[in-house]
Formats: sequence, C-alpha cells, structure tokens
Amino acid sequence: MTSPWKKFIAREGVDVLTISSLDIVFYACIREYDKKTREPFFTRVQDRVLTHYLCVDPLPVGRKIYPIFFKTPAHVQRYYREGLKFLSHVRRITRAWKKKAARSDHAWQLAAFKEFRKQFLYVNYTFSIWPWWGIESWQTDADALFNTLIERRGLQDRRDELLASIYHPWKKTAIIELQDHMRHGVAIPKLLQRYQFLRSWSVVWYRPINKQWIEDFKKQNIAGAHMKLLPRAALARLLRPTKKERWFLDIAPYIIFFKDWRDDVRRTHVYEWSFFWDALAERFHVERNDLGYLSFDEMEQAIKTDHFPVETVAYRKSHPCIITTSGNDRNMTVHDKNIRRYLSIINAVDHAAAKSIAITGLIAQTGKARGIVRILKTYHDIKKFKQGEILVANTTHPNYLPAMQKAAAFVTNEGGIVSHASIVARELKKPCIVGTKNATDILKDGDVVEVDAERGIIKKIS
Repeated sequence: MTSPWKKFIAREGVDVLTISSLDIVFYACIREYDKKTREPFFTRVQDRVLTHYLCVDPLPVGRKIYPIFFKTPAHVQRYYREGLKFLSHVRRITRAWKKKAARSDHAWQLAAFKEFRKQFLYVNYTFSIWPWWGIESWQTDADALFNTLIERRGLQDRRDELLASIYHPWKKTAIIELQDHMRHGVAIPKLLQRYQFLRSWSVVWYRPINKQWIEDFKKQNIAGAHMKLLPRAALARLLRPTKKERWFLDIAPYIIFFKDWRDDVRRTHVYEWSFFWDALAERFHVERNDLGYLSFDEMEQAIKTDHFPVETVAYRKSHPCIITTSGNDRNMTVHDKNIRRYLSIINAVDHAAAKSIAITGLIAQTGKARGIVRILKTYHDIKKFKQGEILVANTTHPNYLPAMQKAAAFVTNEGGIVSHASIVARELKKPCIVGTKNATDILKDGDVVEVDAERGIIKKIS
C-alpha cells in the first residue's frame, strides 16, 4: 500500500524558534479542510534545513482559504492598511524596548519575549502561512485558467504580453522599489542600510545583505519591465472572461502584490526585533545562532529559569529533530529522541521519490535544453555552478542570479508562472519548468537531462 505521506516544502536557514510558531498556523490551515486526521503533518529540521511532510492534499487546503482571504480587492487593501499600522506599532514598541535593553538587568526580557511571541503569531496568521497557502493554490488555479483562456481566444502569440499585464502588481513592493533605486543610481551603501530588513524572515538565523548581493540583484530586471502593458479594460475585451474568470482577472494584481508584500511585513518585523536576540545571546553567553535551536516554549523556560539548555542545542546541531502537534493546535512539540517512526516515513518518501521517473511541471518559459544537472540547495552551491549546466532547485532567490545567468535551463520544485525562477527565465529567454514537486528528489548532481519546456517534461538521458 502506498504511503499517504508526501514531502511538501523545504527551506534552508529557518530556525526551530520560527517553525515552532509557524507550524501552529500551518496546523490551523489544515484543520480548515481536514478535521479528522490526528497528525496531518510534521516538520523535520536537520542541518539548518526544514522539510514539511504532509498526509493531506495541500491544494484543497488553499482552495478553502483564498476565496475568503482574497474575496475582493477591497479585502487586500484592508490587509495592506492593517500591515502598515502593525509595522508602525512594531517600530514604536521596539524603540521602547531598546531603551530598557540598555540597562544591565534582565528583568525586561520576559515581558519583551511575550510581546514578540504574540506579534509573531499574528504575523504568521495574517501575513505568512495563512495567505501563503491560499496564494499557492490560487496560483495553480490562475495559471491553468489564464493559459486556457489565452488558447481559447487564439492569443498564444501574445502570451507573454498578456500574462505580464494580468500579473502586474497593484503596488510596488520593496524588491521593485530597490530595483528602481538602483536604476536611478542610488549609492549601494545607502541601499544596504535602507533594505537590510530583506535579509531574512527567520527569527534568529539570517545572512546579512552585502554589496555583492546588491550588485547581483542589479543585473536582474523585472519581467515585463520593458513591455507595454495592457489596461485592464483592454484585457477584458481581448479575453472575454466569464464571471468566474473575471474574478481571477480582477483580483490578480492584488494577490501578486500581496504575495511579495507579505514578505516585506514579516521580514521587517523580525528585523526590528533583532536587538532582542542579540541581548539574549549576551545574557546566556552563547552564539546568537544557538538560540535558533530552541522552540518558543523552550526559550520562554530558559528566560524564566535563567538556564540555557546547551546540551539540547549541541544535540540538535548534529541530529535531526521533529516538530509536530500532540493534537492541540496551540501546542507544537520538538522531539529529539524516539523519532524512529518519523525517520521511517521520511525514508519511505525519499525511496518512493527516487524510484519515480516522471518529472513534469508548469512551463514558465518555452524552449529545450540538454545539460548536466547541478542542484542548488544554498547560496554557497553557486560557487560550483558551471556554464551550460541545468539549474535544479527547490525554489530560487535573487542571490541565485549568478548561477541562473550561466544555466542552460531552470527546474524548480515549487512556484508558478510569476515565481522568481519564472520571471528570470522569461527575461533571460531560458527554458524553465516550475512546480515539479519532486525534481530535487529524483535528480542528482551529474545527471544528464533534457528539459523539454515545450511539453513541461524533464527526461534523464544518463
């Protein structure tokens, strides 16, 4: 009998502290769709990589969310105003906590921790996991709908123009603003200071944005930036959508905006609180990154008792841990021992993926390419990338651009036709297939493959 468990998503550099809050909302999302499965998911953290495993279908989960969360453009505008108000509150309250942090005593830290924890849970509900899951499912449905609509109207030769117009965001987010500033010659040191908050959405672990990141990012253009975009009325006349299709067309600019802007909110939030984790590391005489191996419950206990569990942290640095629920959506537990059952599930999922020969996905940019596979798991893998190789990754980020410029084609596990990989592929005119789910599980460094982005298939040649 086939195991119901599947690998859902993987992220590098996300700490246990972040996941222990994030997974509460992850669980709440699933419960909107499935109220019966006792343990619908768990998360493995190993070598600073988190991987979610699900035994429910993720698509229907998001389909329950997006018609409510993104019901109308006015709903998105309301969340936008709410986010601006929230960030203003965060900046005001962290200024007050920083003044208390200048004192030599630690009495303020428990209250500050509880304040941050409350805020972070709110962020995960309103700007992180809840809308993310809805957006992922909406993107799947929207990509299929718009491609069908374009073919139905015989407009395939205008596909790029139409999609760039449909998915043009309602407002500019930080990434687009940054690109505008670079085009206008704003000095890099000034940009580094202004946009340093983009460094991470993980609470403790982060990699600072540096000059090289800015310079690499400067080389990247926005898809459609040099294309004349069609007004919404012209799109409607060309595509002649039904009432259902019109909803997708009208909401698209707002969802695409919110998809990236929600990142601005959560990254700004953790950036404003960064001083707090530095203060805790100093108090406990540990490296800041060590804090990231504890859950919120464990961190609160450490603050209350003035005892940092160095043995637990040391163990988790070299062993996998499992984060799961005991059945209460407000209670995520980290397991270090007695995790054989979970490791068995993980091995079975990996084994099934390795046996699979089908790699298919969504065509983001047409074309064909053959080459040697190079899997990118972290920014450091870019150093190994050679000209003409096939870039295979879970997802791509702006700092992957040097490798993307060398690649013959891109293949990702995640993403839709407005994902980062898709946008860069269309700018660079390189074959790209996204949303394969399993490319990094089936392919290995050194495999020779053909990326057929005319049919959405990746074939192993040797």
